[in-house]
Amino acid sequence: MRKLTITTMTSFLFFLISACQNPSSHHEHGLQGQEEFIDVSVKHSPKEIEAGVSFSVQLHITLMENDVNHADDVRIDVWKDGEESKKTTYEATFDGKGMYIVDLLLEESGSYKMMYHVTAKEQHVMNEVPFTVQEGN
Repeated sequence: MRKLTITTMTSFLFFLISACQNPSSHHEHGLQGQEEFIDVSVKHSPKEIEAGVSFSVQLHITLMENDVNHADDVRIDVWKDGEESKKTTYEATFDGKGMYIVDLLLEESGSYKMMYHVTAKEQHVMNEVPFTVQEGN
């Protein structure tokens, strides 16, 4: 009886080890490539951003080409290039059809970066986007 228990436990242990080491198990079950990931496209308006002039950042959020209209959190961090410690966070507002908007006004010209953070459908996505603010008139 003891030999049967040790054999059973050893077999179970080998089963667990082989199951954990098989990264392609989703592929074998036909699930590979069918994951649904949030996609975020970023635009700003107007295209030429000037210091001291308001502009808006639009984040269009989709999942499997369908608009995401009920995101849990949409925000952007903005900082001047090289000054990440001085970043400012802005909450986006929903504008309909998967579009989330942040209105900004930056007083200084130069190179900037923004990082969007989107939490929706039990996912969190983020990406850094560079942009330039031109000298105002």
